[in-house]
Amino acid sequence: MPDEQPPPPIPLYARTPRAFREGSPDGDGGDGVVRTPALDRSLRLTTGDAKKFERLGLRTVRDLLEHYPRRVADPGRLTDLASLTLGDHVILIVDIASFTARSMRSRRGSVVTIEVTDGVRRLPIVYFAPHPGRVAYLEQRLPVGKRVTVDGVVGTKNGALQLTHPVIADVDSDLSEEEIERRATFPQLRYGQTRGLDSTKIAAVIGAQLETLTDADLPDPVPPAVRRARRRSKLEHARALRLLHGPETMAEYDGAQDALRFEEAFVLQAAMARRRAQADAVPAAAREPRADGIAAAFDARLPFTLTDGQREVGDQIGADLARTTPMQRLLQGEVGSGKTVVALRAMLQVVDAGGQAALLAPTEVLAAQHERSIRAMLGELAEAGMLGGGEDATRVVLLTGSQSAAQRRRALAEAAGGARASSSARTHCSRSTCSSPTSDSWWSTSSTASASSSATSCAPRAAPRPTCS
Repeated sequence: MPDEQPPPPIPLYARTPRAFREGSPDGDGGDGVVRTPALDRSLRLTTGDAKKFERLGLRTVRDLLEHYPRRVADPGRLTDLASLTLGDHVILIVDIASFTARSMRSRRGSVVTIEVTDGVRRLPIVYFAPHPGRVAYLEQRLPVGKRVTVDGVVGTKNGALQLTHPVIADVDSDLSEEEIERRATFPQLRYGQTRGLDSTKIAAVIGAQLETLTDADLPDPVPPAVRRARRRSKLEHARALRLLHGPETMAEYDGAQDALRFEEAFVLQAAMARRRAQADAVPAAAREPRADGIAAAFDARLPFTLTDGQREVGDQIGADLARTTPMQRLLQGEVGSGKTVVALRAMLQVVDAGGQAALLAPTEVLAAQHERSIRAMLGELAEAGMLGGGEDATRVVLLTGSQSAAQRRRALAEAAGGARASSSARTHCSRSTCSSPTSDSWWSTSSTASASSSATSCAPRAAPRPTCS
């Protein structure tokens, strides 16, 4: 029984998945996340704007800064117009090819048609101008040959694709012509939007918030030595965040994105590693294997030879069960690769050690199938206390939510009062799980396909290590 205390939490400072950020409000997020007032304060917007941002789940400065762009367009590369599909929301980098305007017959105003090109094909963009002044303004801001960023939904008219009233970057901007021309060379970012809140407004609020923050307000969760050891982007958190939301080149955007992706993976793995270390500090009953128990008898009666993969993962699971710390292991394999027999062998090891084991299934149908298959594989080894039962036999009990109270009482009594510890199939959770409650151990089986053909593979659950096969 280990006497040492669980290790102290690993401090996680800035970017971290929201699932790990809920905890006490006293500065520590419960999972080691150090809360900073500058990031965890409200956005301080007007009531109307605050409600719009809340529809996107953005309530604090931290939420806002982690609202990353959904799409980005490189102004140095023209968009291939042949790739457009009806109904797509697109960002186009195109050149102005022509500008025409005609008066509407049935009402005041003009229809402005601006053709844009990728150098090969053309696409019409249609605006409805309410008065001649608007026509003149658009013609002045959108001269032929100018490269623009167009954001809109691809529609159709008379069988031809077109964009109607899209957003053309900086057309209605208050910036100077020089600044507009300079910004036209920047990567064009588009954020997830909601009704009444477009990407331009979101970008403006993010930029304003970043201006109020110092680098000290945006501490880096990745240790400097880890950053330096990376072969790719070595940007610190604050710099990466500023470049992601305000890049001047695609290289800056790509570098920032790479740095933040690494950071998120590092934080997640660190949190999982800490949780695993804390779990390893919890004592559990060791379930040592027996050379002459029911597990050995089961192996002897199998009508087939276990594969190398089944034996390898079975040995790993058996070694975990024999430890005095809880087992946390995820077993993965294709359909038919033998996960159930691996699970059953682990359950029998627990039974040999005087414990009980439960195979949990997501549905009653699957639980009943497991019970039938376990009984069939065990044969007389599942008939403890019955005529013809094996010497080292156990009992198998089915427990489901739809059973009557009397059936449940009988099943529970049989599981609790049998001559030997029992195995039971129950409905629970969302996947088949084999657990050993008395040893504080659990593990799961799933039909996730692995890259190793029909071989079963296993990996520690919640452990920052690669799958072992």
